[in-house]
Amino acid sequence: MTEPIVVTINAAEVDLTFVDFDLSITHGRSDVTSPPTSSTCQLVIRGATGPAFDISDAVTVTAHGVARFAGTISDLDVNFIGTNPPKAITTVTAMGNLAALGLQEVGAAGWTEQTASQRVTGILTASGFSYLNGADTDITLKAVALVDATPTTALDALSSIASGTGATYFDDPNGRIVFESYGNRGLTTFAGVWAAQPDTWTATSGTWGSFPVETTSTTMDTAGVMFAPQWAKNLEPLINDVTVTYGTDTSVNQSDAASIAAYGKREYRLETQIKTVTDATTRAASIITAQANPLWNLGQISILVHELDAADITALMELVSGDLVIVDGLPAQGPYDVFEGIVEGWTDNYSQGNHTLTMSLSDPRFSYQILKWVDVLPELTWGEVDAAAQWFEIVSNNDLVGV
Repeated sequence: MTEPIVVTINAAEVDLTFVDFDLSITHGRSDVTSPPTSSTCQLVIRGATGPAFDISDAVTVTAHGVARFAGTISDLDVNFIGTNPPKAITTVTAMGNLAALGLQEVGAAGWTEQTASQRVTGILTASGFSYLNGADTDITLKAVALVDATPTTALDALSSIASGTGATYFDDPNGRIVFESYGNRGLTTFAGVWAAQPDTWTATSGTWGSFPVETTSTTMDTAGVMFAPQWAKNLEPLINDVTVTYGTDTSVNQSDAASIAAYGKREYRLETQIKTVTDATTRAASIITAQANPLWNLGQISILVHELDAADITALMELVSGDLVIVDGLPAQGPYDVFEGIVEGWTDNYSQGNHTLTMSLSDPRFSYQILKWVDVLPELTWGEVDAAAQWFEIVSNNDLVGV
C-alpha cells in the first residue's frame, strides 16, 4: 500500500511495523433489504503484543489518511503458536458506536407529536454520540401518551422510524451516528451540499451558487481492478400490494395491478407511527414504485485498492453508505454495461500489503431515487422518449431516452 494503516487503541498508535497482521472492517449493510448493523473491526496481530488491550478501549483506524473505523473493543482473544519461544496471536474485535444504542432505553415517558426529524434528534441527542440527522422533516409522527408508552432501546426506536418513514442509519468511519431518509441519501454526510450546512448565512463563506443541491457520483472503472460482477434478479423483495397503518387503527392501501397480473399478489403490511393519511399514502406509493417490479442487482464488487492511483484511492476511501457510485466498463453480456448504484456498505481487508475493498451496491430505485418530473431535461421532446420506457425504470435522463 502507498501509505500505512494507522490503528490507535486508547489514542496510542499500535506499532505494526515488525509484526504480521490482518485487518478487516465492515461498514453499513451487505444488502438494501437487510437491517442496518453496526460497523465492526477485527485486528489479528501475530507478534509480541499479547493481552495489552482491554474491553471498551477506544479503537480508530485510518488508511491513506482517511478515517475507516471508530468504536470500542468488544472481544479479545489471545492464543499462542510455537513453544521456543511462544508467539502470541492476539485478536481484537471492536464494534462501532451504533451498537451502543442497543443498550440505551428510550420512550418510557411516551412521545409528543413531532416530525420524524425531531424524534430522531431527541433519540440521538440522548445517546451522547455525535450524529448527523437526515430524517424526513415533513412526515408527522403521532403522539404516544405516557399510559400507552412502551420503553424500547434507542436502536429499536431508530429502526421503527426508519421502516415507517423510509430511511436507513449507520455509524460512519468517524464514529458518528447517521440517520438518513431515502430522499436524503448521500446528502447528509456531504457537508458541501446546501441542505447540510450547519451554520447561519452570516457565518458561511461563499455565495448561494457555491453550494450544490445534490452530490455528484463517483465513477469506478472496472478495468484491471474489479473481480467479475454477479448480476441477480429475483422475486424476494417484490411488493405489489401494500397496507400502511397510520393514526389510530387506520390504514391505507396501494397496489400495482400490472405487477399483480404478472407476478401474483405479493402483500405487505407496514405498521408505522405516522399520523396523517397523506403521509401514509405517500409512504405506500413509494414502496410500490420501488418494489412492484423485479430489478437487476449488481450486488457486491471487489476492488484491488493497492492497484489504484492516489486520486482514485482518496475518492474510494471517502465513500460511505448512501453515496452514489457509477461502475463503468461492465461486461457487455450483462444487463447493463454501466451501473449507477447506491453504496449500502463495504468490507475492507488488509493483509500482507494488499488492500481489497468489497462494496455492496443497490439499485437507486430501492431508495426511491427515480427521475423526478422537474429534473427532466427541458429540451427533451416526447418524440425522443423511448416508447418502451416505464417510469419506475427511469433513474436518469439517459434511461428516459433509451441511450
